[in-house]
Amino acid sequence: MYRTRNGGDSWERTENGLASGFGFPIVIDPKTKALFAVPLESDEYRFPPGGRLRVYRSLNRGDSWEPLGRGLPEEHAYALVLRGAMAVDGLDPAGVYFGTTAGGLYASRDGGETWQALPVTLPRVLCVTAFVV
Repeated sequence: MYRTRNGGDSWERTENGLASGFGFPIVIDPKTKALFAVPLESDEYRFPPGGRLRVYRSLNRGDSWEPLGRGLPEEHAYALVLRGAMAVDGLDPAGVYFGTTAGGLYASRDGGETWQALPVTLPRVLCVTAFVV
């Protein structure tokens, strides 16, 4: 995980607290600027580290990350979350949503503190979008 503070002239690692420095999705809550990411084991092993599905949140622009997993699979979670398969709705608190390549769809209504699997199994989830009606 990297970030730039100068328009891409230089980059710095921001992996403090992440289970891995590799992963695809990252989204930002437009109100609080909280970042949410789902790391993967590695480029070679594209599944959640240790088979535990976790969303990681940073409340300080990537300086540190905390795992959020209450309600997510604790073991044998080997599906991944693709780049476009995670979204934030911008409400207060933020709703965070993601889908997996195994067809699972997960939602949090409290900024990632707790999660619930939606009662559906879809084909491979490629994209998730959230909007407020």
